[in-house]
Amino acid sequence: VSYNSAISACGNGRRWDLALHMMDEMRLRLLELDRISYNAGISALERAGEWQQAAALLAVIQENSLEADLITYNAAISACDKGQQPQKALQLLAELKERDLEADAIGYNSAINACSKSSN
Repeated sequence: VSYNSAISACGNGRRWDLALHMMDEMRLRLLELDRISYNAGISALERAGEWQQAAALLAVIQENSLEADLITYNAAISACDKGQQPQKALQLLAELKERDLEADAIGYNSAINACSKSSN
């Protein structure tokens, strides 16, 4: 719990690099990263618009057989919005639905925002 709080605090302070460092530290100490850990990490990346790393962390969740939830996807979609990546935002929105998760206003608005910023 302390590490998850620290990861969230790093994200709130816009220090996504430290948030990822905390996650690496957990791995080195053989501590289990759970969905909350990953959500905090993706949220930290979202705040910085680091969409590629947010998407990569989402992939790690799936590789580790953890269930991504609506919070996970909303943060990743929002990162794509901030990174002006409408195609990736729409891809993640579709993936959310494929996983039988119901998108909410946050996910839809982020995807719409990403599309509205795009000239494609």
